[in-house]
Amino acid sequence: MKDEELDNDIEILEIVGLDEDGEEIVFEEESESAPKPAQGTAATEPDPESESEDRERLLRLHADFENLKKRSEREVAEQRRFASSVVVERLLPIIDNFERAMSMEASSNGDHSFRKGVELIYRQLLEELKKEGLTPLDAVGCTFDPNVHEAVETCSTIDHPPHTVIEEFLKGYRFQDRLLRPSLVKVSVAPEEDSGSKPQTE
Repeated sequence: MKDEELDNDIEILEIVGLDEDGEEIVFEEESESAPKPAQGTAATEPDPESESEDRERLLRLHADFENLKKRSEREVAEQRRFASSVVVERLLPIIDNFERAMSMEASSNGDHSFRKGVELIYRQLLEELKKEGLTPLDAVGCTFDPNVHEAVETCSTIDHPPHTVIEEFLKGYRFQDRLLRPSLVKVSVAPEEDSGSKPQTE
């Protein structure tokens, strides 16, 4: 019983020997009951440089995500803004027909009343389309602008400054801030210019 208690109390065994000079050498052995550190799991302090790199990487990922989110929101808003442009463009020929009908002179009182009704419908339709973002382009009297005008005919004249729109064959329109259709126009040119050529633009 005493031997067992003695074994439990001893954790380190000492082996005593003599070296070549007669000095005592003490060897210590760890008891099997003492915990041994696991291999490859030595305690290391956190690397500040590695933590900084991880933090910067997370910040970059967050910034990229926010940029992607904002870009997606802009694209969705843009699509909603111009979603009705296709329908509006399909209605332009109807507006053209209204304008042609109104340009005809009334030959009788009955025709005059009918023309007034057509004008009313035309104005109502145009007002509704304007609310959606449709804007007619100015042409007659304006300087020819290749960005919004398409010259289909030129006229040599001294009555108008060169490169001035003197007649509009088909009205042009913008939708929101985009050109939906250019105006088809006749443009004045100086007498010395070739009347069959289109105005020179940069």
